[in-house]
Amino acid sequence: MDLRQLRYFTAIAREGSLTAAARYLRIAQPALSQHVLALERELGARLLERGPRGVRLTESGKTLLQHALVVLQDIERAREAISDSRGAVAGHVAIGLPTTVATFLGVPLLRAAFTEYPQLTVRLVESHSGFLHEWLEAGRLDLAILFNVTDAERLDLTPLIVDELYLISSADAALHGNEIRFVDLSQLDLLMSSQPHGLRRQLDDTAFLVCGKAARVKAEINALTTLKSMVEAGLGHTLLPLAAVRRELAAGTLVARRIINPVIERHAALVSSSRRPQTRAQRAMVDIVRDVCGQVIADGVWPGVPKPHVHLRQAPCLKPSSRPGRKLEPA
Repeated sequence: MDLRQLRYFTAIAREGSLTAAARYLRIAQPALSQHVLALERELGARLLERGPRGVRLTESGKTLLQHALVVLQDIERAREAISDSRGAVAGHVAIGLPTTVATFLGVPLLRAAFTEYPQLTVRLVESHSGFLHEWLEAGRLDLAILFNVTDAERLDLTPLIVDELYLISSADAALHGNEIRFVDLSQLDLLMSSQPHGLRRQLDDTAFLVCGKAARVKAEINALTTLKSMVEAGLGHTLLPLAAVRRELAAGTLVARRIINPVIERHAALVSSSRRPQTRAQRAMVDIVRDVCGQVIADGVWPGVPKPHVHLRQAPCLKPSSRPGRKLEPA
């Protein structure tokens, strides 16, 4: 088994067919098939199942793909580490952002990276926190912002902020006041992401602790834009941080109420694997994330309590406005 065979195999998995992979790799399809057969003979297992619409990975193929991606990424990291001392910061960095964070952090993060390190290539992956955690540990991501990380034995964490979850409702919802007790959520139809993602898991854990039963989730929706549209249409309520609904709150299409007794907090951290040395490009990206997070926190875009690792820039004192559709205003 050699690196070329692993690159060929990952291309087949990505493209979904031998024909498309051969075209991408610019080699003849029969030659590509021979490389696959050689891999299967060496490993003693079938890696691909061929069908009329292409190929799909067998269980053995899926296992090989996971390891192949790690090996190829480690080789790329080694190349970048060796060239770190020469010239400007360059290379590839893959960073994962939770969906509720990507909406407001993605643009300033990439803008800062493009401005400060024009030779840096960033792969920004937006997904739910559960997937990001898995991909980080598998080596498919270099960095990720995660919430409430507890199993940090093989991870390096830089705390960023502690924010809160709010009850988000349509502007026409028949609710009053700026706050709602957690126990009263049991009377509402909730629209939430599915298990085992962070927001839903935190809701269910708190519900069992406070109420002794699971939360009343009417529908599971894993796309943030769709989730907010459903809430705007009055089909139910959801739990989100204020930063994820800034535009809708400003437009008056959604209303936020603080959840109390208990308050639901999320501890955000920038996370990387402690098992792999960081390249110069990755260290540069860590600094960018700290600076950009400090800026959005200081500007009130990401309300919460910042941690000392974050570089705040003239942070204003924030206070809640008095209107039910809660937004943050400078004091």
